[in-house]
Amino acid sequence: MTLTEEDVQESRRQIKNFPSDIAKPYAGELSKKGRQTSLFMSRYYVIRDGALMQFGGKSDIQPKHIIFLKGLYFEKIQLGTMFGFNIYHDGESFRKRMLFHKDEKVVDEWIKRL
Repeated sequence: MTLTEEDVQESRRQIKNFPSDIAKPYAGELSKKGRQTSLFMSRYYVIRDGALMQFGGKSDIQPKHIIFLKGLYFEKIQLGTMFGFNIYHDGESFRKRMLFHKDEKVVDEWIKRL
């Protein structure tokens, strides 16, 4: 997934106080599997400043969740026709996350950037 300059500008508008000297963020939609319903729900994610930020949608200004990436591990997975990756930590206090996309190349790019 390659971002256009327009996508980058949109991401900057969404995140308050975006410093101009930070490398371009990586952003796009991924799906997460609901804990209670087990349905896939699409969310908008941005990688910036060593963190993975989850937004409800592309137009949201404040992230709903922030996952700091230091010390985390990523493992590529497949669930049916969906490709994805686990995000986990050796510590007991971190709840494992699973994010998915229908395109394996998109997942590979997310893993590379994380």
